[in-house]
Amino acid sequence: MYVTQASKIWGIPADVGTRPLDKDWKGTSKHLGPHHYTPLRKSLELKTSAALLSIVAGSVAWASARLQAFPEGARLAQLAEAIFCFQVDPRYFIVAAEFGFFPQTDGMPLPEAVIEVYPWALCQDLFSFDDMWPVYPPTIETAQIIHLTRHIMPAGDKSYDRWVEGAIFALDQNAPFLDSRKEPLPDGSPEEVYNAEACRAIGQPLGPSALLPGLPFDQARNRAEVAEILEQAGTLHNPYLRSPDEMIARRFTGTPYRMTP
Repeated sequence: MYVTQASKIWGIPADVGTRPLDKDWKGTSKHLGPHHYTPLRKSLELKTSAALLSIVAGSVAWASARLQAFPEGARLAQLAEAIFCFQVDPRYFIVAAEFGFFPQTDGMPLPEAVIEVYPWALCQDLFSFDDMWPVYPPTIETAQIIHLTRHIMPAGDKSYDRWVEGAIFALDQNAPFLDSRKEPLPDGSPEEVYNAEACRAIGQPLGPSALLPGLPFDQARNRAEVAEILEQAGTLHNPYLRSPDEMIARRFTGTPYRMTP
């Protein structure tokens, strides 16, 4: 549902998944971009965590469209949907134990390699604390996912790059985040303080239209998009998402996979 709706809104080319894979896979750490501070990382700053999660989920959606002819394409679509739900509540996303291990992908075909690398790259920090949002917007992880997705796109095709540039521009307007560390945090346990800062950074959940440059941001439309995708996600089996019963067991209040009033 998420990938289908996002693809229509963003205009992901219909033939992106039918063109041959024309890039070599050189290993897990070879396609995540440079480790130093770059113009891309700078452009990702001053946005909410939800904004960067939207770019991450969208990038994985592009990857799923690119690999739609392979079984891994469907799994990437499920991962993208789970990342989308994570911005609504971190308890939706299942952080599997194997995500924490460095995947040995040398010599693997590209589709088999990337389905291992995407979750690992995300879980190094972004999902490293189960049931918690990141305390700061995840610029490093977002940049890595962009580099990885860029690598698997067809050679010479700049449609994904144009989408990234447009999404960054739109989110500068629609989901700005000014570092609020000068504001006092509540007294409490370390976990309570962490949660307070993470909630401050996450911002509101964002639907696919929020990433469209030139489209005025509309709160009602955005909320309706998020609610529709979230509700559909709760009706499908997804190995990256918890069931409604599992959400309730984790002290979720309200109805799982429904937006709160």
